[in-house]
Amino acid sequence: MNSRKVKEVELEMLQLSMQLRKDLTLPASDALNTEKVLQSKHILAVLKPLEDTFSGMAVMASDAKGNPIRCMLVNTAQSLGKQRFTICHELYHLLYQSGFSYSVNNAGTFNEADLEEYKADVFASFLLLPKESMESMLPTQVLLQKRRISLADILAVEQNYQCSRIVVLRRLKSMGIISGLEFDVFSRNVTRSAMEFGYNTQLYKPTGKIEVIGDYNLKARKLYSEGRISMSRYMELIREMGIYNNEEENDTEGDIA
Repeated sequence: MNSRKVKEVELEMLQLSMQLRKDLTLPASDALNTEKVLQSKHILAVLKPLEDTFSGMAVMASDAKGNPIRCMLVNTAQSLGKQRFTICHELYHLLYQSGFSYSVNNAGTFNEADLEEYKADVFASFLLLPKESMESMLPTQVLLQKRRISLADILAVEQNYQCSRIVVLRRLKSMGIISGLEFDVFSRNVTRSAMEFGYNTQLYKPTGKIEVIGDYNLKARKLYSEGRISMSRYMELIREMGIYNNEEENDTEGDIA
């Protein structure tokens, strides 16, 4: 992809990310509340540990009336920072990609050979890390290139926006604040460096959690009631998402006398 096309993509993704924050009434200085975004855009998200070969997937379908059903799967075997980036990556596919139906990917590669995947990565980085607000967090001397950025500066940004180190560094590099050499240096010993500065290291570790955000059960039930899936398939979908276990299936209210 030539430099002109890259700039076009960046401008387009910048506008989309700014519009989404505006729609959510979310100030640029605030970290993105991914759960709020998913709920407000009526997106079903299933978070669960998967093989580490991919970060997530997105599926666009429709109900019997042609209304869109947007779903995503996020791998919680990866770090919390990567999960948040993956959610934002999938948001591009589900909300903005023309003609989108299905995608399985490893978010964060910024592969220019795949235009839509590249757009999704750029969109995610812009949505998570608004440029003007990032700049407001950095010392004036750094912005004027009168001194080099410090690890403390970088940690302040990534902790404020709850982003992985690699995404913050890539954003800083694209803004001309760090060099390629600094990118390599600061990308080492991420968890240890956060610990040394007194930060919680949860951001850099897998959560391994199983969580459903959205009205999954209602959507699955609707598909069953419309005759689009069988009862056995409906129950299978519910079990797969960990919504309830076998004991809960047979649960009764008990003696209420």
